[in-house]
Amino acid sequence: HYPLRRQRQMCIRDRLEEGARHFVLMSRSGVAGKGCEEMYERLMSSSARVHVLKADVGDKESVRSGLKALQSARDVPPIRGVMHAAGVLADDLIENQDRDHVDRVFIPKVRGAWNLHEVSEELGLELDFFVLFSSTSSLMGSAGQSNYGAANACLDGLAEYLNAKGLAGLSIQWGPWETAGMAVEKGTVKRLEVMGIYGINRDIGM
Repeated sequence: HYPLRRQRQMCIRDRLEEGARHFVLMSRSGVAGKGCEEMYERLMSSSARVHVLKADVGDKESVRSGLKALQSARDVPPIRGVMHAAGVLADDLIENQDRDHVDRVFIPKVRGAWNLHEVSEELGLELDFFVLFSSTSSLMGSAGQSNYGAANACLDGLAEYLNAKGLAGLSIQWGPWETAGMAVEKGTVKRLEVMGIYGINRDIGM
């Protein structure tokens, strides 16, 4: 299960090259997001079976309905792994952080991860992997991103919780990628270089 996010399309490409033959791409719109069109076309023209699912990860009932539909589909094998890559920024000074700022970041990232976990358990999915895309902001903090850092810390805690229950769970505290992702779009890579923290290139990241 790979959400359609521009900064994650390299992960999809590598899974395809490694032999993955069944993909479910989930997004709120149910279509390839801006910047993902080329990867989507490559997937659709490959030998892999690609299913596009319209569901809002922040809405538990939407997630449940979508995954139940997949379970009942004859041409979809059992779901064996989830990669949760949703991410939204609502940066601001701490004194300006309000409920709206927090919700915009927490609903897709934290509630979305929890919904995926709960629905997976409800439906009896036996997952080989449950990968959460966290950030080094949860470890070191990041200017203007108190809400984002806290949300990613929640993902780290969820992975620990899953492991304690004997379930698959891995939270990756990604640093800034050099060529893709929100860090590039927001100029974070250049700002962190001043602090001696350099971006991750594609080969090392993958």
